[in-house]
Amino acid sequence: MRSHQVPEMHRVPLTEIVLQIKKLGVGEGAESFLAGSLEPPNPAAVAAALATLREVGAIDDSDAGNLTPLGHHLATLPVDCRVAKMLVYAAMLSCLSPALTIAACLSYKSPFMSGQGRGGESGAAARKSLAAPAAKDKGSVAAGEQSDHLVYAAAYDGWARAWHDASTKPGVNARTASARYASTNGLSVETLRQIAEMRGQYAALLCDAGFIAPVTDSNRRRSGRADSNPWGWADDTNAAYNADARCAPVLKAVLTAGLYANVAALSADADSGRKTWRDSKGEVGVHPSSLNAKLGVPGERPPTFPFLVFHEKVKTSRVFVRDSTTVAPAALLLFGGVMDVRHETGRVCLDGWLWLRASAQTAVLYKKLRKALDDELDARIAGTRGRKNGGETGGGNDTLLKTIRSLLTEAASS
Repeated sequence: MRSHQVPEMHRVPLTEIVLQIKKLGVGEGAESFLAGSLEPPNPAAVAAALATLREVGAIDDSDAGNLTPLGHHLATLPVDCRVAKMLVYAAMLSCLSPALTIAACLSYKSPFMSGQGRGGESGAAARKSLAAPAAKDKGSVAAGEQSDHLVYAAAYDGWARAWHDASTKPGVNARTASARYASTNGLSVETLRQIAEMRGQYAALLCDAGFIAPVTDSNRRRSGRADSNPWGWADDTNAAYNADARCAPVLKAVLTAGLYANVAALSADADSGRKTWRDSKGEVGVHPSSLNAKLGVPGERPPTFPFLVFHEKVKTSRVFVRDSTTVAPAALLLFGGVMDVRHETGRVCLDGWLWLRASAQTAVLYKKLRKALDDELDARIAGTRGRKNGGETGGGNDTLLKTIRSLLTEAASS
């Protein structure tokens, strides 16, 4: 046995520590700085961290790998850089409440149990029920959206609402009512409580970073502890940062921002016509546990859009993607990778492999919107947004961000 524990830098991804080194500006670079540590990490691990940060957009493509405006903000949030990016854009595009749930689930685990809930549906059946188009009448943000991620948000929302509604009725035990909802819908109460705790922590981090309004004393009283009131101040439907919390296209765009370049596209074989999902590395399958497992299969419901973003890949009998969501081309044009516009064919290629149909005018528009978002993030670094305006930084009254939200909504319905 080892005489001491393996250093953490040898056990975990280095994206967060490299981001902090960049933020502090110590040494001549992350590679040389880390090489001077007592037990330096593998240079390949440092290179992988830098590649991830470039992919996320936290550092630029220069040899020095300088922080971008987005990178400056991600460095202030001590969480995984992809989760942090999702939270930043969720606050800016005013869909924070469901994004907090999704971020917590991606960082922790699904709230659904694999077995049968006591006296209720199995987790799989409950997920399908929340995702069914008819569930829109019940207020499910996941209704008809072909999204594992939005189902997580809908499930948590139902549990928290059951607690909240019961707490307003005399003689009704909120804990019992919410536990009954969880059991009926195949949810783990323990997991939901942990997700509630993480949501509160993420919201507090965004407050400290100036992206949402500071927590007031009245907010604290209304929120309480996560295990005694999961319906907290971050779920305030009247707050600017939740103006589009029920708008699936905007929420999916935020997911795309966080998960890119984990994207798969549906393509047809030129000879057989067989449709398959492919990412930048090759053919992938949608995991059988996903709501989207049969999308693209002949005779089954077709995907709303031929693009998926996903959380991770696993390899068993073949390579599968887990926790996926169909997304519109507009979300990819806004938050995707390097854009190569092919004027003569009316197509756009992202990162050299992902093809989308878009006119040159449309592509130019999205390039300008990308630049405008970077400028907005840069302005927040300089202190000309957010805190200077009383701390309300959700973007609810900002013309640029309102325009982007409207554009995403219209593009998803066209």
